[in-house]
Amino acid sequence: MPVTVRNVAREKLEQGQLSLGVGVRMTRSVEIAKAMAVAGFDWLFLDMEHGVMSLEACAQISTAALDAGIAAIATRALDNARSASSCRMSILPRRRARW
Repeated sequence: MPVTVRNVAREKLEQGQLSLGVGVRMTRSVEIAKAMAVAGFDWLFLDMEHGVMSLEACAQISTAALDAGIAAIATRALDNARSASSCRMSILPRRRARW
């Protein structure tokens, strides 16, 4: 039997309603998901790229968010350990310095 996961944030957006969320990057506690659901948010943005959140903490918070009835959106750091600024700089055209 297939399991259906309800995404309240997507449902609201498809109905033309406002869907509110909050960015999380400095917590390791799963209680943040329940607290944000009680506060009325529809989704969590789990920022692993600019914060200190581990993959394990992100997975646990995402699971808690599903249990609380809100969606979890996660970003991750670059796999090859290059910083975002160095990646951005490598694709920009080089300019001559004007002194």
